[in-house]
Amino acid sequence: MVKHKKASKLLLLLGQYFGFSILCGWVCILFFLWTARVISNNYALKTGIDITLQTEYLLNLMCVFVGIFITIFVLILLLQKKFSYIIQISSIVEEMESGNLFQRIPIEGEDELSDLALSINHLAEAMSYNLNRSEQITQERFETIAVLSHDLRTPLTSVMSYLQFIRDGQYSNEDQLHLYAERAYDKANRIKEMSDSLFNSCVFDVDKIGMLERVDGTIFFRHALSDAKSFLEDHGFKVSIVSLLDNYVFYLFIDHSKMSRLFENIISNIQKYADNQYPVEFKMELKAQKVILYQTNKIIEKNKNVIESNLIGLKSVEKSICQIGGSLSILEKDDFFTLEIQLPIC
Repeated sequence: MVKHKKASKLLLLLGQYFGFSILCGWVCILFFLWTARVISNNYALKTGIDITLQTEYLLNLMCVFVGIFITIFVLILLLQKKFSYIIQISSIVEEMESGNLFQRIPIEGEDELSDLALSINHLAEAMSYNLNRSEQITQERFETIAVLSHDLRTPLTSVMSYLQFIRDGQYSNEDQLHLYAERAYDKANRIKEMSDSLFNSCVFDVDKIGMLERVDGTIFFRHALSDAKSFLEDHGFKVSIVSLLDNYVFYLFIDHSKMSRLFENIISNIQKYADNQYPVEFKMELKAQKVILYQTNKIIEKNKNVIESNLIGLKSVEKSICQIGGSLSILEKDDFFTLEIQLPIC
């Protein structure tokens, strides 16, 4: 019933237009016939000459034609607005076909044409949303591939370095040899985990937080910075660690996978861009219920213009840190690079 009523709106309006036009035509015909009869009678009274039947027939015929013309003219005037609206719809649809999906058809009246315009607008909005969403997904997948490529390369570089030390005999005793082998094995396991996640269906949600674990913050940073210091010193860097946390006991909720990626990328960026003639500094402190880690290094002269475009790894975990209430910020000043990481304590 509802569809039938909606389908009759335009027909009902057209019927009203036709009825009004015909009514106007009939009124005009009757008026012209009456006027012609009055004129012919007056003419006969004044001249004494009666109008012939043939002349009277021609006058009546002319009145009918004039009435028909007026009927058509009135109908055209009434339909002109609808014709203009149809042309406007057609013109805007052509613009949409050319790719301008932001164009919209104005809604006029309450009939099938306005329903059609509204449906076209909704279709354009849906197409625009789907197109934007498709571009967004493509961009996210591209960024994911870039992040994964970077994150896979970082531990792979470490594995190659440790294996090179072992191959070239750059170890002082069996304990150091065992340490290099163990670290290479750990990094290889890390590569395996990341390569497995590459083929996981959820890999495209790179900012998704995994299982959060409550850990002792002092122990976590002590181990993480100890490994970073050992690796960097093996590669010719001087490392300074200043910790203001030794007298505190605090806990953190962290995702081990994301934090491992974070420290791997910190080490990787130091290797690429830091000047090993200057010490790499790490400093930790507690402030306003947050633990803050600062990492500072001197920038190599030739890398000053490429650092910003190559910090993919750090940027890839920035959102993950923000999602647990932390923050990551980068500052470059006077040829020195400073990374500040804040994590909430619990």
